[in-house]
Amino acid sequence: MKTKLLSTAIVLCAIAFILHDAYSAKGGKAGYTGSPSENTCLTSGCHVGNPLNAAPGSVVISSPDLTNFIYTPGHTYTINVTVSKTGVGLFGFAMEALKSNGGNAGSFVHTSPTVTQSLSVVVAGQVRTSATHKLNAGLATGSKTFAFNWVAPNPGVGTVTFYAAGNAANNNNNTSGDFIYTTNHAVLDSTIVAGINEPTVLLENVNVFPNPVSSLLNVSLNTKEKADLKIEVYNLAGQFQDLLLLKTEAPGSHQYSFEVNQRFVTGMYLLRVTSGNQTAIKKVFFQ
Repeated sequence: MKTKLLSTAIVLCAIAFILHDAYSAKGGKAGYTGSPSENTCLTSGCHVGNPLNAAPGSVVISSPDLTNFIYTPGHTYTINVTVSKTGVGLFGFAMEALKSNGGNAGSFVHTSPTVTQSLSVVVAGQVRTSATHKLNAGLATGSKTFAFNWVAPNPGVGTVTFYAAGNAANNNNNTSGDFIYTTNHAVLDSTIVAGINEPTVLLENVNVFPNPVSSLLNVSLNTKEKADLKIEVYNLAGQFQDLLLLKTEAPGSHQYSFEVNQRFVTGMYLLRVTSGNQTAIKKVFFQ
């Protein structure tokens, strides 16, 4: 009888090990980026011990060729997700690219398949795909950058939002003491930006702050010659919303402040600044 019980226990342990190994070999998880209708690994309880986005530490989305986070439909872009936390030696991430309705926008291609991968899960009735890390691919000191490609969606999708969550883990083989960070970034369709006359001559040194803004929006810029200066607000569909400034301005440095409290519905907008034949387009989030 003891032999039978021992044999049964060994079999159950072997099955548990196989299941655990098959799962853990996947590394990251899909559906935990903090995007609409999703949890993070902190709120789901799989990595606990510190508040969300506890300083110092961060997760940052960047790209060497997705200029100003404006995409051309169908093009392929390199995406870098960097998770940082001093004193940490193991990092993980998950990132989604979503349309406004919560569906996938484009697809991921993994140029380092031993480091990153794609996993999918059903969220709010839709299949969502995350780019995420492989098991132990995030071993590093202080920070880790995960690189992969994003193939932008076909025309007609409009603004895409990247959602990313990063895990700075203490590598103690349990769920406690880890740090979870989240971020998101709007990515604009170049055909929409072109609809508000994307600049052929760029107006340089235009700064918008704070961003996001809840009450007072500040815009600083330099003009090289006397010209008509215009500052306009458009929505992400390229539709005109408001005229903030129209005046003839002398060359030099200028700063303007605009009260935007309750002037705009909360969301992301495009600020178009024009001086003569020079134009700059900046993204600004009104709270």
